[in-house]
Amino acid sequence: ISESLDLISQFPLFLKGMYVDQWKYHEKPPKDYDTVEQMKNMVKNLQSRYGEAEFNWDMPTEEIIATTLDSLKEYVSEGQMAHIKGQMPAEVKSVFG
Repeated sequence: ISESLDLISQFPLFLKGMYVDQWKYHEKPPKDYDTVEQMKNMVKNLQSRYGEAEFNWDMPTEEIIATTLDSLKEYVSEGQMAHIKGQMPAEVKSVFG
């Protein structure tokens, strides 16, 4: 949980709220993917579960993931970004790192 708090401490208030909405506490975050394909599937599942129909995404899931990770750079320090990327599975890190 301390990692998540370190991350969101750098976010603007509206992103903090979105980040913790319906948050479930876990001692260790679940690792739901090891490959890029598994990560894309996880994102697609979350998109459909949390209102994908409400957004007109005109880009592939890979681009949404890359844009999201790239956008984080605007809100968090380089050190925090390096820490986030350091926790990604090797295949994902090689594509988005």
